[in-house]
Amino acid sequence: ATAEAVHHPKTSVELILEAMLHGRIERVGLLNWKHEMHLFLERLNVEERDFNASDKLEMTCEAFKMLLERAILLELAIWKSSCFEELDHDLSNSMKGLTEDVKRGRRIKSGAEMIIPGVLAFLEDEPILALLGQMGF
Repeated sequence: ATAEAVHHPKTSVELILEAMLHGRIERVGLLNWKHEMHLFLERLNVEERDFNASDKLEMTCEAFKMLLERAILLELAIWKSSCFEELDHDLSNSMKGLTEDVKRGRRIKSGAEMIIPGVLAFLEDEPILALLGQMGF
Protein backbone atom coordinates (compact mmCIF):
# COMPACT_ATOMS: atom_id res chain seq x y z
CA ALA A 1 0.00 0.00 0.00
CA THR A 2 1.21 3.46 -0.77
CA ALA A 3 1.59 6.16 1.82
CA GLU A 4 -1.42 7.94 0.34
CA ALA A 5 -3.62 4.87 0.74
CA VAL A 6 -2.62 4.45 4.41
CA HIS A 7 -2.98 8.14 5.32
CA HIS A 8 -6.47 9.23 6.30
CA PRO A 9 -7.72 12.72 6.99
CA LYS A 10 -8.15 13.35 10.69
CA THR A 11 -11.64 13.79 12.05
CA SER A 12 -12.52 16.74 14.24
CA VAL A 13 -12.89 14.36 17.20
CA GLU A 14 -9.37 13.05 16.62
CA LEU A 15 -7.96 16.58 16.38
CA ILE A 16 -9.72 17.64 19.61
CA LEU A 17 -8.48 14.58 21.52
CA GLU A 18 -4.93 15.12 20.27
CA ALA A 19 -5.04 18.77 21.32
CA MET A 20 -6.17 17.68 24.78
CA LEU A 21 -3.38 15.14 25.26
CA HIS A 22 -0.38 15.61 22.98
CA GLY A 23 2.46 17.31 24.79
CA ARG A 24 0.21 18.59 27.57
CA ILE A 25 2.25 17.01 30.35
CA GLU A 26 5.41 18.74 29.08
CA ARG A 27 3.65 22.09 29.00
CA VAL A 28 2.09 22.03 32.48
CA GLY A 29 4.25 19.59 34.45
CA LEU A 30 3.39 16.23 36.00
CA LEU A 31 1.67 17.48 39.16
CA ASN A 32 -0.53 19.99 37.30
CA TRP A 33 -1.30 17.43 34.58
CA LYS A 34 -2.53 14.88 37.14
CA HIS A 35 -4.65 17.57 38.83
CA GLU A 36 -6.12 18.69 35.49
CA MET A 37 -6.88 15.09 34.50
CA HIS A 38 -8.75 14.50 37.77
CA LEU A 39 -10.76 17.70 37.25
CA PHE A 40 -11.44 16.80 33.62
CA LEU A 41 -12.69 13.32 34.57
CA GLU A 42 -14.84 14.79 37.33
CA ARG A 43 -16.41 17.24 34.90
CA LEU A 44 -17.10 14.52 32.35
CA ASN A 45 -19.04 12.59 34.97
CA VAL A 46 -22.38 14.20 34.15
CA GLU A 47 -25.84 12.87 33.48
CA GLU A 48 -26.53 12.97 29.77
CA ARG A 49 -30.01 12.31 28.42
CA ASP A 50 -28.79 11.41 24.95
CA PHE A 51 -27.68 7.78 25.19
CA ASN A 52 -25.25 8.12 22.29
CA ALA A 53 -23.52 11.12 23.91
CA SER A 54 -23.60 9.38 27.28
CA ASP A 55 -21.85 6.31 25.85
CA LYS A 56 -19.18 8.47 24.21
CA LEU A 57 -18.58 10.39 27.44
CA GLU A 58 -18.25 7.12 29.34
CA MET A 59 -15.76 5.75 26.76
CA THR A 60 -13.76 8.98 26.93
CA CYS A 61 -13.63 8.85 30.73
CA GLU A 62 -12.46 5.24 30.72
CA ALA A 63 -9.71 5.88 28.15
CA PHE A 64 -8.43 8.93 30.04
CA LYS A 65 -8.62 7.11 33.40
CA MET A 66 -6.45 4.33 32.01
CA LEU A 67 -3.83 6.84 30.86
CA LEU A 68 -3.88 8.58 34.24
CA GLU A 69 -3.58 5.25 36.07
CA ARG A 70 -0.58 4.30 33.94
CA ALA A 71 1.09 7.61 34.78
CA ILE A 72 0.44 7.15 38.50
CA LEU A 73 1.71 3.55 38.48
CA LEU A 74 4.82 4.64 36.61
CA GLU A 75 5.36 7.46 39.11
CA LEU A 76 5.10 4.98 42.00
CA ALA A 77 7.53 2.57 40.34
CA ILE A 78 10.02 5.39 39.75
CA TRP A 79 9.66 6.55 43.35
CA LYS A 80 10.17 3.04 44.71
CA SER A 81 13.24 2.57 42.54
CA SER A 82 14.55 5.88 43.83
CA CYS A 83 14.01 4.71 47.41
CA PHE A 84 16.03 1.57 46.69
CA GLU A 85 18.84 3.82 45.43
CA GLU A 86 18.80 5.36 48.89
CA LEU A 87 19.23 1.83 50.29
CA ASP A 88 22.27 1.31 48.00
CA HIS A 89 20.29 -0.90 45.59
CA ASP A 90 19.84 -3.57 48.26
CA LEU A 91 16.44 -4.99 47.34
CA SER A 92 16.48 -7.24 50.39
CA ASN A 93 16.19 -4.14 52.59
CA SER A 94 12.70 -3.09 53.44
CA MET A 95 11.28 0.32 52.66
CA LYS A 96 10.45 0.39 56.37
CA GLY A 97 14.08 1.29 56.97
CA LEU A 98 13.55 4.68 55.36
CA THR A 99 12.21 7.64 57.31
CA GLU A 100 9.18 9.56 56.08
CA ASP A 101 11.44 12.54 55.29
CA VAL A 102 13.68 10.37 53.11
CA LYS A 103 10.67 8.88 51.32
CA ARG A 104 9.25 12.36 50.71
CA GLY A 105 12.62 13.57 49.50
CA ARG A 106 12.98 10.63 47.12
CA ARG A 107 9.61 11.52 45.63
CA ILE A 108 11.02 14.91 44.69
CA LYS A 109 14.43 13.58 43.60
CA SER A 110 13.12 10.49 41.79
CA GLY A 111 13.19 12.08 38.35
CA ALA A 112 9.53 11.26 37.63
CA GLU A 113 8.96 14.83 36.36
CA MET A 114 11.52 14.11 33.63
CA ILE A 115 10.81 10.43 32.94
CA ILE A 116 7.00 10.30 32.80
CA PRO A 117 6.49 12.94 30.08
CA GLY A 118 8.90 11.03 27.84
CA VAL A 119 7.13 7.74 28.43
CA LEU A 120 3.61 9.17 28.09
CA ALA A 121 4.57 10.69 24.76
CA PHE A 122 4.57 7.10 23.48
CA LEU A 123 1.30 6.21 25.20
CA GLU A 124 -0.87 9.27 24.63
CA ASP A 125 -2.07 8.07 21.22
CA GLU A 126 -3.47 4.83 22.69
CA PRO A 127 -6.59 6.36 24.31
CA ILE A 128 -7.22 8.44 21.19
CA LEU A 129 -7.02 5.42 18.88
CA ALA A 130 -9.12 3.32 21.26
CA LEU A 131 -11.81 6.01 21.44
CA LEU A 132 -11.89 6.51 17.69
CA GLY A 133 -12.25 2.76 17.19
CA GLN A 134 -15.05 2.49 19.75
CA MET A 135 -16.85 5.50 18.32
CA GLY A 136 -16.62 4.13 14.77
CA PHE A 137 -14.34 6.78 13.30
